Amino acid sequence: GMPGFKSILERVAEVWKTRSADVLADAKSVADAVREVTTAAPKESAGALKKEWFADAFKALAHRWDPIHGGMGHAPKFPQPSAIQYLLRLHRRTGAAEPLIAAQKQLAGMARGGIYDHLGGGFARYSTDEKWLVPHFEKMAYDNGQLLRIYAEAHALAPDPLYEHVLRETAAYVLRDLRHADGPFYSAEDADSEGVEGKFYVWRKSEVQEVLLNESAVGEKGLALFCSVYGVTDGGNWEDPHHDTRGLTVLSLVRLPAEAATEFGLDLPEAESLLNRARASLLRSRSKRVRPGLDDKVLTGWNALIITGLACAGQVLGEAAWIDAAAQAAEFLWTHLRDEQGDLLRRWRDGEAAGRGSLEDYAHFTEACVALHAATLDPRWMDRARVLHSRTVELFWDTEGAGFFFAEAGRADLIARAKDVDDGALPSPLAVATLNGLKLAEVYGVEEWRSQAEATLKAYSTYLAEHPLAVTGLLMVLDWFMGPVKEVVLAEPVESPRGSALKAHLDRAFLPHALVLSTAVEGSPLTEFRVPRQGQETAYVCEGQTCQAPVTDEAALQKLI
Repeated sequence: GMPGFKSILERVAEVWKTRSADVLADAKSVADAVREVTTAAPKESAGALKKEWFADAFKALAHRWDPIHGGMGHAPKFPQPSAIQYLLRLHRRTGAAEPLIAAQKQLAGMARGGIYDHLGGGFARYSTDEKWLVPHFEKMAYDNGQLLRIYAEAHALAPDPLYEHVLRETAAYVLRDLRHADGPFYSAEDADSEGVEGKFYVWRKSEVQEVLLNESAVGEKGLALFCSVYGVTDGGNWEDPHHDTRGLTVLSLVRLPAEAATEFGLDLPEAESLLNRARASLLRSRSKRVRPGLDDKVLTGWNALIITGLACAGQVLGEAAWIDAAAQAAEFLWTHLRDEQGDLLRRWRDGEAAGRGSLEDYAHFTEACVALHAATLDPRWMDRARVLHSRTVELFWDTEGAGFFFAEAGRADLIARAKDVDDGALPSPLAVATLNGLKLAEVYGVEEWRSQAEATLKAYSTYLAEHPLAVTGLLMVLDWFMGPVKEVVLAEPVESPRGSALKAHLDRAFLPHALVLSTAVEGSPLTEFRVPRQGQETAYVCEGQTCQAPVTDEAALQKLI
């Protein structure tokens, strides 16, 4: 068997006493090897940037795509939000149907599968099978933030009642179960409760029956409808080699309400009303169970992903309360997660902030500030984005190569300064910071930030050309870099209530290649001399150096964007 921990420690102590010089030499050679791998400049650059790389990446993706259930590869399956963002942008750029169909296939698969919590909203980390059915039941702040954003983008591009439903419930989940009283968001909820994974989430048919016939009084018809729509059976659907799961069902949307309604002789509103009542009473009943553990740390970068997600979803569905909640959380980070110098800290819990912010924190928070500006038109957010990105460049930019390091220079606790260019569960912070730089270069006319982005794309061009799926975040940078980018500057009369017609139109649209700016933003060449015409809200739309005549009505704005 395995040696006990104590005997391992004794052996280590003995080796250290007798051969410490060898151990140190080994440690040094390991550290040197780590340094070499993590800081190595990317392979020889593939030369000039090519537009084709953006569309060519789809071939690599299609090769690994699951045409039946959507998503990449086989089990286990991860949401991979960056890949979906890429697909939506490729569709917008080329008009090709396949990328949109691929994105929608996965979005529908996840929304209908058990990876989605059909009673409480929100998504689990990944699915253990290829059908999105049985999840690893842990729920992460960063997944839910990113998924709010991509469902919002997909809904803006091609509205779908299923996406709207997922957005409403996931926003409700985040605001109900992951939010600290002062506004920021917790990190995660565990998979286990009472020592058993998934116990909180799964149902026996007898339990469903008990709740629906007694507590919610939806009657036999309501019960039969619910079981038919959500796949509840006596035998259950959860196969887990690790423990006995017979008779347990992971709820999933096996049939859409419309198709079940016909079979039960109901019209759709009746069926939906029964299902809503059934879900609400099952959620009430479930909340009496022992809850999974809560990881109540507040992490800057993860919070920023939720802030961006809520801001984008709030815009698309016109939910001001979500945008307000996002702004409140961002205000909390700005106040409590910066040190005396104004540098970001990484985590906060019970009134104590600690840890130096990494590139992840700076990149995602900067992105969140840009998203909040687009959602609120409050100039403070754009100003804060500029402050954060300037500091990002000072702390993390690689002056000898290109790209951003994950940690700042001079950290004693790190063997090497790595660069994270591939997208894992979180997007590559290097890619996010690079895209922030491109957008803010446009807003503030800072040429250096634009050339840094170009240098980064060139440095990683071999990846873009040969391994694009590893760097979907950089594909988004390439997409923006190729342009054309539209700058939409909104000038509002002083007495105008926020949320006017032009702004609402922009909020609902899918505009992956547009920057929306308020004229209240200071220090930007784009906002100078932009004033409301005839006391009306006015939009100025420019592309590069070419500006269109200012417009004051929606139809005219629609044509321009």
